[in-house]
Amino acid sequence: ADLAEHSGVAKATISKIERRMPAALTPAVAEVTAAVHAAPVVYCDETRWREGATKPWLWAASTLQACLFRILDHRDRESFQTLFGVDREDRARGTDRYSSE
Repeated sequence: ADLAEHSGVAKATISKIERRMPAALTPAVAEVTAAVHAAPVVYCDETRWREGATKPWLWAASTLQACLFRILDHRDRESFQTLFGVDREDRARGTDRYSSE
């Protein structure tokens, strides 16, 4: 079902809101990303995500204060580091035995 049909909001209005969302969310995403990258303990996980014909990966990094989600094309070390940040000696990371090495 179409959102515009059920909400009474014009399709053009929905499109305009969709175009503004990335810029509106950028500061919040940057703040959560920085919090995850700075956290002393982070748990990470990934799972397949279907988007039409493509099959990217949904990644999650969780701390006590924040949870960061990203849809990335690959399940590899580069994707892991994009989400988790650079590995540090003073950080504990939890995974489901995923080897990012």
